[in-house]
Amino acid sequence: MFIEPSSSFKIKNINEVSDVVYDKPSVLLFISTTIIYLAIILFIAYFTYRLFKNMGENEIFTLENSQRIKIIGYLFIALTVLYSLKESVSEFLYYRMFKDTLDQLDITMEFTIFQVNMPLLVSSLIIILIGYAFKHGLFLKNEYDQTI
Repeated sequence: MFIEPSSSFKIKNINEVSDVVYDKPSVLLFISTTIIYLAIILFIAYFTYRLFKNMGENEIFTLENSQRIKIIGYLFIALTVLYSLKESVSEFLYYRMFKDTLDQLDITMEFTIFQVNMPLLVSSLIIILIGYAFKHGLFLKNEYDQTI
């Protein structure tokens, strides 16, 4: 299929993968950030499982739980950064794949270099604060146990 807005140029439809130009370092960066992103999600799931398992055994205010909550918060911060990096790389890849077509049509594409997901970042900071609150709760629990 050809689009012919004028007789000066023709744009062919992309039918095969070989018609698209890939930037190898960007593709490798996208794949590696996606793998690390998924690994962080698995770590968050693991630490959350361990946290709920301890809480199910009535071990709520422990040092382990406090550390796990803080680790989950720090992993969410890493998730925020990697998500932004992954989105920036994917936008750049889309631009590189269709660069020739966009140049022929005289279309400019704007994309953000790095955009931070603020709700996720604020949530991760709140999770870290909850971890410190659990640590303080452990201190209060130990102090209460010593007075009895």
